[in-house]
Amino acid sequence: MFVYDFPAAFATGRGERLVPASPLSDYKILLVNPGILVSTKWAYETFSSAAEKIALTANQKAFILPCSKNSRQKFPLEGDQKLRIPDDLKNDLEQVTAERYPVIQELKDYLLSNGAAGAMMSGSGSTVFGLFHREAEGTAAEQCHRLLQQKYDQVYLISPLTEKTK
Repeated sequence: MFVYDFPAAFATGRGERLVPASPLSDYKILLVNPGILVSTKWAYETFSSAAEKIALTANQKAFILPCSKNSRQKFPLEGDQKLRIPDDLKNDLEQVTAERYPVIQELKDYLLSNGAAGAMMSGSGSTVFGLFHREAEGTAAEQCHRLLQQKYDQVYLISPLTEKTK
């Protein structure tokens, strides 16, 4: 199984805390890996260093500082939660990674300007994904898929899990 005993989840902390969420059954997902190797250690260290230099709210500091010290932060996510695209798409490591590797932001911008309802870098990078509404599946998602395959070796158009696997 990819994600525990449920088809979709909110991941918090370093991605190790999973809370069940409603499946993304209304979407197709386009994954694009530009072939860049990003060190997870580098991404977290750079993020932690950058976070110390900017003014943060108390709530942001409560999350960032414990994460940089490898401790765990608790979040009030419970029960079956509905993902709001693109409002809930957030990856704190994306900004520092995209600053070093501009192709991350270029891919996001491309996906969003070509029909994705939301786009984000996955984990510490360098894969970027776009969420395309199923009703636009035959056009926008497949057209992006074909065009990006001409430039990148690892481009995949997939359907998310919609129910628990056995």
